[in-house]
Amino acid sequence: MSPFPTHDEAAVRDRFRGALLGLAAGEALGEPADFLTAEQIEERFGVITEMIGGGCHDVAPGETTDENPWPRKCAATSSPFSSGRWT
Repeated sequence: MSPFPTHDEAAVRDRFRGALLGLAAGEALGEPADFLTAEQIEERFGVITEMIGGGCHDVAPGETTDENPWPRKCAATSSPFSSGRWT
């Protein structure tokens, strides 16, 4: 029995992928501020509103860190529609 009885499979997959995309975008947007205090962020950047890159991992604008694959791997193996890999 599916844990999503009122949703069709395509809708759940769409939400699932959207959540992972949002996670990756948030990771890339926030990377330049990683390990900084709120005061340091405001001093260096003001408000971060675009992909600027840099940070402690010196990423390119929009690039994610090595932390990003882990949620995808966990999702791939725990999805109610999973065959053990992300499709």
